[in-house]
Amino acid sequence: MKDVWENDGPVRAMISDEPEGWAPPEAPLDMPPQILKTPAVRLDLGQIFRMILPRQRI
Repeated sequence: MKDVWENDGPVRAMISDEPEGWAPPEAPLDMPPQILKTPAVRLDLGQIFRMILPRQRI
């Protein structure tokens, strides 16, 4: 256990050296990685035609 220090003196909170003490007991320590990719944009046929033929009214 380590004492946590602030500018004006010690704080009553204690930090454990073991990773098991860093999270609540119900939180898993080996969580799967988060998927941070943006979803692919779906283009319908109307949008594609509007990009190809911008001056035509569809």
